[in-house]
Amino acid sequence: MNLASRLATQRPVPIPVTILTGPTGAGKTQILNRLFAGGGLADTAVILNETGGTKLRHGLVTQADDELVELGGGCVCCTARGAFTDALEQLVRALDNKRLARLDRVIVETSGEADPAALIASLALHPYLSLRYAIDLVVAVIDGARGETLLASDGPVARQIVLADRLVVTGEGGDGLPAKLSALNPLAPVVDPVGEPGSIFGPRPLAGEGAPGVSRRFLATDGGNTAPRRVGAAGLHGFLLRSDRTVTRRQVDLLVDLLGTMVGAKLTRLAGRLSVGDETPAVLSLQAAEGVFLPIVPVEAPAGGATLRCVVEWGEEAKVRALWDAALGGIGPDMPDAEALHDNPLAVSGLKLGN
Repeated sequence: MNLASRLATQRPVPIPVTILTGPTGAGKTQILNRLFAGGGLADTAVILNETGGTKLRHGLVTQADDELVELGGGCVCCTARGAFTDALEQLVRALDNKRLARLDRVIVETSGEADPAALIASLALHPYLSLRYAIDLVVAVIDGARGETLLASDGPVARQIVLADRLVVTGEGGDGLPAKLSALNPLAPVVDPVGEPGSIFGPRPLAGEGAPGVSRRFLATDGGNTAPRRVGAAGLHGFLLRSDRTVTRRQVDLLVDLLGTMVGAKLTRLAGRLSVGDETPAVLSLQAAEGVFLPIVPVEAPAGGATLRCVVEWGEEAKVRALWDAALGGIGPDMPDAEALHDNPLAVSGLKLGN
């Protein structure tokens, strides 16, 4: 049995979760309504974290009230005025009890103030739900008319943009908005809000697919000023980690141990894939938020190297890169290689670094 098969038999196939975030009034619910009406969200559950002016509707159903409501076409609505994980548990319980025939994915429409990283971390910290669900995408929606004003404020919008895998701009935006979005998150494509469902909620591309394979700091361009922009209280920037080599599961485990121990909560988000070649090649998905890693799961994707997108607090990139090189067998000045980390006779007793 190959590695992917062995991993797959250990737990049910995780249900992909997409986080749909953005400020109140940006058009998140309108996007869902349009896709519902077109049949693009079959076998999908929607968790509503926000009660705004536009209600989710499909057929004759306009509102759910803290319970599962069939929306037709295989769609389910679940309001989540309580904890995010409570709603996920409610859905998986309904699936296991056959109240739901199938559940192919979950979309979480967040409140305007939500922090996507905190939601991902809350899932990763849950001992059971982290085995039943996997984060697929973070999609950030921004109102074009208010976009530049919102990004200039101290609110959560800039952080939501930085953490997103895809961006959706609704309405007419100001001339400077595309440049500001690209400066904040050059790796996330801007997709059409009235496009096909797959363009918004389709499968995750490889991290940084189509983007330059170099570190791209998230900068704000204000006139001629290209000084680093601090996002939120701590300041964030992002970059890609890439390797053309096939790695081993031992190296993946070591990387997780090193990042979790030595970077911790300053690793705001990490998402990507690694090709593992211990036996038969397999591709593993690696996801983390606020220093907490979700279970490593196999995915259907072309094999080849490793690509991870990282968002970290300001000043942490050099440390993350050094740990990446150490785990994958690279050698740098004043840094141990992977074998030294595994076989160090002076290692602290009880500290586990890899298998």
